Amino acid sequence: MVIMNPLNSTKIDETVPVLIVGGSLVGLSLSLFLAKQGIKSTVVERHPGTAIHPRVSSLTARTMEIFRSDGVEEEIRRMEWQKRLEAKRAIILNRIGT
Repeated sequence: MVIMNPLNSTKIDETVPVLIVGGSLVGLSLSLFLAKQGIKSTVVERHPGTAIHPRVSSLTARTMEIFRSDGVEEEIRRMEWQKRLEAKRAIILNRIGT
């Protein structure tokens, strides 16, 4: 499979057992779970970067149980709080006009 990197127009020629189309919660989670099982995968996403607006507002208890069993729950929770603090800071700065 040949993949074109839209950011720098380089081509990547790689063969993997699993191609995951879409880098949102489901695609990235699937890639994580496959990697934990020793299965290589490639995630392709049409957008070159992260979304401007968050697409996931919360995760269910079952989703967090699965992430906990894979050992990534703490990191997800830490990143969630960092994003919340950044969002609150942006709102405050916007309201005071800076």
